[in-house]
Amino acid sequence: MSDSDDTDRDDEGGDVLPFPTDRMQHEDEVPDERDDLDSLTNGSSALDDFTHEDYIAATTREYQGLAEAISEAEREDHQLAAVSASMPGLETGMVGFEDVTGEIEPTDLPDQTPSDLPSRVITGLVLAVAVIASLFAGGGWLMLLVGALSIIGLIEFYTAMRRVGFAPLSLFGIVGAVGALVGAWVAGPIAAAGFTAGTAVAILLWYSLLVRKNPLGNAAITMLGVLWIPVMFSFAAPIARHADHRPLIIAVVVATGILDIGSFFAGKRWGRRRLSPQLSPNKTVEGLLGGILLATAVTVLLTFIPWFEPLDWKAGLGLAAVVAVFGPVGDLAESLIKRSLGIKDMGAILPGHGGVLDRVDGFLFTIPVAYFFFRLAGLLA
Repeated sequence: MSDSDDTDRDDEGGDVLPFPTDRMQHEDEVPDERDDLDSLTNGSSALDDFTHEDYIAATTREYQGLAEAISEAEREDHQLAAVSASMPGLETGMVGFEDVTGEIEPTDLPDQTPSDLPSRVITGLVLAVAVIASLFAGGGWLMLLVGALSIIGLIEFYTAMRRVGFAPLSLFGIVGAVGALVGAWVAGPIAAAGFTAGTAVAILLWYSLLVRKNPLGNAAITMLGVLWIPVMFSFAAPIARHADHRPLIIAVVVATGILDIGSFFAGKRWGRRRLSPQLSPNKTVEGLLGGILLATAVTVLLTFIPWFEPLDWKAGLGLAAVVAVFGPVGDLAESLIKRSLGIKDMGAILPGHGGVLDRVDGFLFTIPVAYFFFRLAGLLA
């Protein structure tokens, strides 16, 4: 029988060269007991007829299709993909490459679509009108507005934390926030610090008396919300009580707002290098520099308007420096929390902006530092 007659076809159409043992079956040769006895006595085997050339031919034909498949795969483009892994004791989960390498690739947040811009502008104008109206109504009205924004922002923060499994003591935090804001209005930042310390004591006492899950983490989250939002905002109270509060407050609001607006449009026009790829991939270095230049120019120009008389150009330049440093830091701080929680916005109450915290994040850091700057400059004497 020839080699061609011995060759079969596999499932993919390739040639399969039979081993010598198979040849016996193809030739209908039925070994009898005498053959088995001869094999045992003389050490012969059916593989004696299998030569080196047969081995090379068999392996070459068997892997011919595999070699072609590997060569074709190397010419194609591939993308990293997660794989599903079942782990003992755990449910089936998705394991990505970052779980193996420890690297976290920055994820681009979707750009603000053009349809968001009108909503952002309208919402910003409404907030600006509300601030100006409360300013001219009196410092107390301004603090009512600031207090409302603080409580809404604190609720947004606690709600976001509950989505990821924390259980902050929201009632304790809100009561502490009201105490800090009222105390700052009545007796200044020292009173706000006192109410904050009292809130911490009350939270620790609560967890000491009652058994709750993850008391340390939930107590820390509750206090973080109080310190980050209402306590920071409480520094607006001593400014609002001063006789020259209107130009000082408006200067802070305008400088911080212009920094945000200038960064947005400069980043859209010239932005190339990302400011913080991990925390805020849509912010760029060029956008920040454009915002700083515009905010500095506008703040200094305001000081030449007689209504802003308490501020001279040096004070305007100093305020612009405060806003240029702490405004972006406040924005990145909120981005850090959102990234940690895996959310884009802290809320949805402000069309085009998201939540209250998404709109006032820069003010949370600029207002306290502006208070100390005004005191050092002798503007709150």
